[in-house]
Amino acid sequence: MDEEINVMLRTNTWSLVPLDPTMNVVGCRWVFRLKRDSNGHVACHQARLVADVYIVQPPSFVDERYPNFVCKLHK
Repeated sequence: MDEEINVMLRTNTWSLVPLDPTMNVVGCRWVFRLKRDSNGHVACHQARLVADVYIVQPPSFVDERYPNFVCKLHK
């Protein structure tokens, strides 16, 4: 998860914006998957954050400076 979050932050996937009552804010969740090689052995663990437009800050990664802000997705 840390690696996935770091990639999202590095590529400016979202920016934190103040919560507005007119925003349709949806939740988000982590989706985990095991990738296996051709022999069926676990090759790596994959984590993806799934959401839409404005989302709550990802669990365990809430920015302490802006705890009441939401994420506006750019990508």
